[in-house]
Amino acid sequence: MRQKDGLIIDGILQENILFNSPSYAAAFVIGGRVNGKEAWKDTNGRSLNDIEKSE
Repeated sequence: MRQKDGLIIDGILQENILFNSPSYAAAFVIGGRVNGKEAWKDTNGRSLNDIEKSE
């Protein structure tokens, strides 16, 4: 996974980054291990996991 150094300035991501999974993306934001399918939520509070199960 890429390091955050220089990629975030004043709280804004400076370039697009493609991650291989929602967990890698969540770990980048949080700075540690996390289940991305539970961490990412929509505006209604539903997790990515809940959304995928309902489809």
